[in-house]
Amino acid sequence: MDALQIIATILYVIACLFLIMVVLLRRSEGSSLGSAFGVGGESPFGVKTQQALDKIAIYATVVFFGLAIFLSMYPRMKSGKISSGSETQSEESSE
Repeated sequence: MDALQIIATILYVIACLFLIMVVLLRRSEGSSLGSAFGVGGESPFGVKTQQALDKIAIYATVVFFGLAIFLSMYPRMKSGKISSGSETQSEESSE
């Protein structure tokens, strides 16, 4: 593992924890973390906060999936094994 992969992994774990926290704080159709503390069916922080949490959840999801894709493709990019489909087919047929 090199430094870039370690940094991306740390950011990925932070994004996972942050996304879990944001999703638990958002108001849902059923029960949420707010109702666990006795707030009831209403939003514990107000309507404007729920809209902000929705936007934050979208951004956190984009970061989460972006880092997941990067971490899954980085080892192959580093070794040079990612190429176009025609090149991989010709390599497989020659082996």
